Amino acid sequence: MKTRLVLVVAVVVGALPACEMLVDTSVVQCDTNGDCATLGGAMARAVCGPQKVCVKGPECTTNMECTTASQQPSICRKSDQKCAILTTAQCGLKADPADVGNDDTLWFGLITPRMANMNSGLHMEAAADLVRQQFNLNGKLPPATINGPRRGFAFVSCNNDADLDKSINHLMNEVQVPAIVGSNLSSDVVTMLTSYTVKTGVLTLSPTAGAANITDIDNKGLFFRMSGSDTIAVKTLAYVLKTVIEPQLRSGATPTLGPGEPMRVAVLYKSDALGESDNRAATEFVVFNGKSTRDNGSNYKAIPYGSNPNDPLMAARFTQAVGDVIAFKPHVIFGLGSTEFSALDVPIEKTWPPGVPRPYWLVVKGIATNFIKDIGGNEDWAKRVYGAQPFVDKSPPAYQFFEQSFIDNYPDLRKLASVTATPSYFDAAYVLAYAIAANGNNPLTGANLASAIRTRLTPAPSATSVYVGADHIFEVLRALNNGQSVDLQGLTGSLDFDLHGDVPQTQEVFCMRNEPPPGGGFGTVTGVKSAGMRYDPVSDAVTGNITACPGP
Repeated sequence: MKTRLVLVVAVVVGALPACEMLVDTSVVQCDTNGDCATLGGAMARAVCGPQKVCVKGPECTTNMECTTASQQPSICRKSDQKCAILTTAQCGLKADPADVGNDDTLWFGLITPRMANMNSGLHMEAAADLVRQQFNLNGKLPPATINGPRRGFAFVSCNNDADLDKSINHLMNEVQVPAIVGSNLSSDVVTMLTSYTVKTGVLTLSPTAGAANITDIDNKGLFFRMSGSDTIAVKTLAYVLKTVIEPQLRSGATPTLGPGEPMRVAVLYKSDALGESDNRAATEFVVFNGKSTRDNGSNYKAIPYGSNPNDPLMAARFTQAVGDVIAFKPHVIFGLGSTEFSALDVPIEKTWPPGVPRPYWLVVKGIATNFIKDIGGNEDWAKRVYGAQPFVDKSPPAYQFFEQSFIDNYPDLRKLASVTATPSYFDAAYVLAYAIAANGNNPLTGANLASAIRTRLTPAPSATSVYVGADHIFEVLRALNNGQSVDLQGLTGSLDFDLHGDVPQTQEVFCMRNEPPPGGGFGTVTGVKSAGMRYDPVSDAVTGNITACPGP
């Protein structure tokens, strides 16, 4: 090694006495990288630069180096060759142990609920992870280049309960994932698209966010959702009001509404992205008394109620909303909210004025579980509730295969699994995996994955229609490898995304399902069941009739 040169510079500032500063601007000269390697410490990876000076090298070159150094699962980021710890207090891993230290493993984000409601989001995380397992069991993802290594893919799985911002920042800035599956909540997705993911080019695949106003966000093509917008659900409920409930109220030997008597309709909506969006849809599509909501004047009332009844600052808004409904005495109440709705439906039913006809309830899927729990054995109340939810056809072999695989792998989560959210996370993870395969050797960016979805996983004249699922993995990968397009079908319905990333998902009307006791009678409400009516947004048509509601 050449000698160390020490340059001493004397600096005199103004006329201050004894104001001399000795500045050591030592440089290490070199001929080879080996000269620099002997320095050790922070310069252990130093390289001999063009000026024959040792320049500090990368922090890491392999994932295993980072994992060993931190004693935690870590990666060496390819963007800057710096170590990033994969886990945090809010984020865990869904990966095979061998994949954690493998430099060919592809890492993506996953966001689900975790803390609240007794780990109610575990079934969503499990459905996405089932996809990861199915690909790894079938030889992993194909290589990016000819004769290259096959690639496993894994999730950094974060929750959206405590601090969504921390989870998003960890996924985007620390791990630097190109795509995120989740969140399941519309308010989260609005935050992600407007403040985070679009700005940094990260692809967002939302399984269940239903707010209609998400469509209006300029997402630069970096967003897809597996479930239809709640606009479709509100249209479905509006049809039920016009063709089923209003005729019932005006018919019979002793009709609830006399000749010419106006019907009153209230909309109770949550003060968040989904509630506000659903309320606007109701204002646009609901028709009763032969008029639009605007022309019904005082016979129509939209009532916001806040978002959290357990927050002392918001509790008064819930109380006020209940009082407004009781004073209005509507014949029909649209319930457009989420799991907080028990703070409204229960007190409204308990304090309903004697002698006044009790209201029908028209609800979105997000509060179905509330009514199941709150109605209990109240047969009269059960007869007055209808809802709209995405129609999921369970008859295809693909769905039955998924259902059995889920039960086999996660028997403890069987009761938590839902008819929409669970398979929607499964659909989203498959869309991501096939997008990776279709992307080939292009840089793995959010924009390139989005382009692969739009150009290779959508209908085309020669595209083969095929369901997601392990039994079709080789068929789809072979087609993509041959440059063909695949018309991918999800378990929850069509995956024919439009320019906004939306899908035209059919909705079905549901009513309460009850379990009669052995001796006969009504028993208790145990869930929801199809009411026999569906709305197809593509044809803008309703088929079927409501029958046997409620019922076993």
